[in-house]
Amino acid sequence: PPFIQRISPLGAMAGRDVDVQLFGVNLPVNQVKVKIGRTAPNPIPIRVETNGLFSNVRMLSVSSLADRPEVEPNNQLEQAYAVTNSVWINGTIEQAGDQDWYSFTGRKGEKKTVEISARRLGSPLDARLTLMNATQTVLAVNDDLEDKSSGLLTHHADARIDFTLPENGTYFVRLDDLQRKGGPEYAYRLSISKEKQDFQLRLVPSSVCVPQGGHALVTVQAIRTGGFTGEIQLSLSDAPEGIELQRAVIPEGASSVQMMIAASDRVEQQLIALEIEGEAQCDSKTQRRRAVPAEDRMQAFLYRHWVPANDFLVRVSPPKPVTVTLDLPVDGVFHARPGSEIVIPASLTSLDKTRKGIQLMLVDPPEWLTLKTANLPMRSGRIVLEVSPNAEPDDTATVLLQGVVRIDKLPSDPDYMISPKGVNKTAHDFTIDALSIRITN
Repeated sequence: PPFIQRISPLGAMAGRDVDVQLFGVNLPVNQVKVKIGRTAPNPIPIRVETNGLFSNVRMLSVSSLADRPEVEPNNQLEQAYAVTNSVWINGTIEQAGDQDWYSFTGRKGEKKTVEISARRLGSPLDARLTLMNATQTVLAVNDDLEDKSSGLLTHHADARIDFTLPENGTYFVRLDDLQRKGGPEYAYRLSISKEKQDFQLRLVPSSVCVPQGGHALVTVQAIRTGGFTGEIQLSLSDAPEGIELQRAVIPEGASSVQMMIAASDRVEQQLIALEIEGEAQCDSKTQRRRAVPAEDRMQAFLYRHWVPANDFLVRVSPPKPVTVTLDLPVDGVFHARPGSEIVIPASLTSLDKTRKGIQLMLVDPPEWLTLKTANLPMRSGRIVLEVSPNAEPDDTATVLLQGVVRIDKLPSDPDYMISPKGVNKTAHDFTIDALSIRITN
């Protein structure tokens, strides 16, 4: 099969056509023309086919900014290439020990972002950025910057510097490979621009079951950049009637929210693909971003990755055997003092009229939070949480409250037993809700 080792350039401007050179083995062509729409996703996949066999995928970055090629020579400070506008520069660390220098002018208090995109696009470059002033005083250095949006990338080798300029004047950027390697495959894209507020969203998990007349919990993760801290409103796009979002706001400064997807009892049992998007004010402009479905996966028992999926799938399933409704605060957050109790009124209904109640449990609560109510009776009751005196003001937590109910087995179940009485029950645990708690003075 064909194999693409690298492409050049690594990216292009939206709304333009670009000739992309291909390097590899068994390739049917050495160049492809890519037509990039104005609303094209970033990045877009590049692949080729030979005799029914498809190559691996290389990603082409897409930006709203113009592109410029690197201008050589720029291996010394005196040869620094002057960047006058917000652009992406396609360059290469051509040999071991090579350095590429760039310069720009700015005013005191201006916020600038210097960013490298290379490893995220398949380049082996282990980028290091160094920012200097006109007297060659080092102002900032960055090697690795974690990018939670990059899926299964295990080495975050790209670099980024967000910096407020201390004075008017000329500034210099030095780019090199931290491991002092180089070659034609050590390509990169470099941007020097005004700091721009933005955000990305990840929706975890990528599929859920929502019972008729019930709800399911999902987590929406916000990846904030450019100093953006504002509130993000979440909404459904073209959802069937009877499907809705609840608690669909990521608060100001928060990195995530546990949101409900609810289905009325009139919604048919079906499998549907839903689109969720977030809207926020970034630099006084309205920005909308799709919530990308993803799975939370662990690597080497330590690192976690949000692995993107194509669609967010929702299975509308039969009603749950029990339904628990909690009386939550208007803002969805319980405020409590150290040493106090949180009392939550609750009601419980069941398809089984003989049921007496359910067991309750908290999933991974913080040390300062304890569940005092072990069982919830039918109809109505209270759930009591105890806050330790050791809790500190401004401590926060979001914990899952789960119920455990015993359900009759069916005669068709492989472990069904004719006798003795009471054996044919199985424990079923389900999520009731996510409880958000903030400790106050």
